[in-house]
Amino acid sequence: MKHAHHVYQKPVPVLEPLGEDEQILVRIAATRIYLPHPDTVEQFQGAVFPTIRDPRNLGQAVNHEGRIIGMYDDNTTPRYALLWAHGIPGKSNQLTQGWTISHVWDRSKDMGAYTHLANLALLPEYLSSLSDKQGPLTHHLRFHAWDVYRWKPLGSDTPVRPIGYDPDQWCYFDPVDDPVGFLRAEFSKGNCRRCQALKPLMRQVYGGEL
Repeated sequence: MKHAHHVYQKPVPVLEPLGEDEQILVRIAATRIYLPHPDTVEQFQGAVFPTIRDPRNLGQAVNHEGRIIGMYDDNTTPRYALLWAHGIPGKSNQLTQGWTISHVWDRSKDMGAYTHLANLALLPEYLSSLSDKQGPLTHHLRFHAWDVYRWKPLGSDTPVRPIGYDPDQWCYFDPVDDPVGFLRAEFSKGNCRRCQALKPLMRQVYGGEL
């Protein structure tokens, strides 16, 4: 008769607050993050693209009460939004190798937040986990978005100033003279399925020919 072997499993430790270490991490990380320039955010006054995230339905229309209001995306349009709005051309992932574009609020199904510049940040990949869920950077980035851009997603609470928050610690992309015009020009070059599906919707947002 075989006897069952009982394997001792060490319990998962409880995560403790970082305390003063959190402020050190945030200070180090903040100098390596690039955020949208405040003047650029102001010029768009809303989400850059009428998109939400759903890779399984990539390129398909988002319908609301029988009307097409947007398109399903795979996290590509937030990258376009952040780069093109700051005069950085092209669409290849090579432009952001070693970097990750992070959302300040996880509102991938919110068309008003998904590609809103105030909700985007460019982080080195090795720091990206600091902004995930309730990471040390999360509350600092959210308060920054409210403090500098005066923006938060609809229905969310007004962010509270975190301990150790420093308004001078952040780095910004350089602005361009006409970010909306640059984005329109870059978008108009696109002939991929995504761009073709988006063009009628972009005309509704920006007007004119694309």
